[in-house]
Amino acid sequence: MISIILPVYNAEKNIRTCLESVLNQSYSDLEILLVYKKGKDHTLDIINSFDDSRIKVIFQHDDSGPGGARNMGIDIASGEYTGFIEADDYIENDFYEKLLRRIASDQSDIAWGEIRMDKRKMMLTEHPKDTTETDFFRKYQTVTNGATFDKLFRTVFLKKNVIRFTEKIRFEDNPFLLKAFYYSKKISIVKNAIYHYNPDPWSAEYRKRIRNHVVPIAAEMMDFARHNDFSRQI
Repeated sequence: MISIILPVYNAEKNIRTCLESVLNQSYSDLEILLVYKKGKDHTLDIINSFDDSRIKVIFQHDDSGPGGARNMGIDIASGEYTGFIEADDYIENDFYEKLLRRIASDQSDIAWGEIRMDKRKMMLTEHPKDTTETDFFRKYQTVTNGATFDKLFRTVFLKKNVIRFTEKIRFEDNPFLLKAFYYSKKISIVKNAIYHYNPDPWSAEYRKRIRNHVVPIAAEMMDFARHNDFSRQI
């Protein structure tokens, strides 16, 4: 089974399209962990309009942010594999089938798909071919963004290595991905497993507010690098 973790907050604009894309996956053995934070719109009403036993709603009552929501999902995930999706986005109907096929056959810890930005009509992440990587630096030099939502993770791998998202702060995917790639023994790079990334534009006020998040996220990643002697390994 695959556990798919979906944080939701004021997401009424896109949540139906997002959920339908998950429910209509060609691979159907899923649990969908919707981590809901109360907002000012009708997101919960839309979620409740779906009659599917695979959907489980978890209520987030604190201010730990998207990172905290995803951590709640990881802690209760019962699937052998774990994936993440954003409420603004949707996935091709064979997205998880393709990732699952490769992560299982390659015996990898992570399977990594591709990202398409529909609004810009471009591929944000595009792989030249299917392959695997075992060397950390070869894995990480391929990274063009810190996204975790275009990937599938072995759940026991995340729990065993205590890989969690930074809470109460944005850009939380970046240290998570750094640690996941570092601890993974093998990753599968999967061509044509496509995730559609469609975020709403950030307001100028929001951009200004989260600018202060860059330094602590960078510091966390640098501390991890120093602790694991990255400079010596290079």
